[in-house]
Amino acid sequence: MGRASFTYTPAKSKWWEIQTNKFMAALLLPKPLFLQIAEANLADYDEATALPRNRVERYYGTINEVADVFNVSRTMATIAVDEYLAKGRDRSSEHALF
Repeated sequence: MGRASFTYTPAKSKWWEIQTNKFMAALLLPKPLFLQIAEANLADYDEATALPRNRVERYYGTINEVADVFNVSRTMATIAVDEYLAKGRDRSSEHALF
């Protein structure tokens, strides 16, 4: 009897699926409009003086506003905000959002 493997390996996406997801994200969340909301809400997100509670409120407030303004799911808004935070706001105009 062989040993069972309990590790999860996610399935690799096909190239066209990845491109379709990027296209739809760009269509539903236009970068210039998204940046207006994200930059206004998260301008001082990383400041050392910001209380953790305030950071959490700004984070989820931004997600909710993006979802409401663009009429997208909270999941899609979360992905967009996370990408924005991960890429750095000072370089946001240089790089594609998605």
